[in-house]
Amino acid sequence: MRSLVVKVLALAAMSSSAYAADDHLRGSIPSQAASYDWTGIYVGAGVRYGDFKDRDLLVPAFVSSGDNINGTVFAGYNYQYGNLVFGIEADYTKMDADFEITQIPAVVDDLYSLRGRVGLAMDRAMVYGTAGISYTSVTATYPLGIGNVELSDIGYVFGLGIDYAITDNIIVGLQYQHQIYNNFGEDDYPAALAPLQGIDADFDVIEARVSYKF
Repeated sequence: MRSLVVKVLALAAMSSSAYAADDHLRGSIPSQAASYDWTGIYVGAGVRYGDFKDRDLLVPAFVSSGDNINGTVFAGYNYQYGNLVFGIEADYTKMDADFEITQIPAVVDDLYSLRGRVGLAMDRAMVYGTAGISYTSVTATYPLGIGNVELSDIGYVFGLGIDYAITDNIIVGLQYQHQIYNNFGEDDYPAALAPLQGIDADFDVIEARVSYKF
């Protein structure tokens, strides 16, 4: 009887040691970390450098350009499918930027865009392309007693960007946009200046941004 008890205790001790060793082995193998999920709503703000130029070929003497640094706000939504990320984003920038060389003083007031985005996710990093429509308004001061005239136009925009999630909620990034406007403000010109219709403009924007993903 004593011999049987000793054998049972020895077997239990061996089983316990084997289980402990197996548990230790499992604990020593690191588990694979889950990839970052880009799906969700986000809001953010950034700093933009904008360079804009008038491509008016009708009246070359009026060709002008300007640049400025401004703040911007934006919001959007991403949906991740595998390594692909599909999204939509809207942004607004209060430009308040003067043309540097022009016969007619002008100030770029507001800049908006609504764009789709398609990105390639590499865990916490993502590169993407973006394209959509844009809108801007300009206040021009005309001579001959005409005064200030609000000019506006809807154009199109395309660009590239890169984002990196430094935490699960905080994302930093860089983005470039090229905005194109044809026949800028053609519906807003005073009748006396109708011959000057046909002004075209390009905007190039580089943006450093930070956003919060919900």
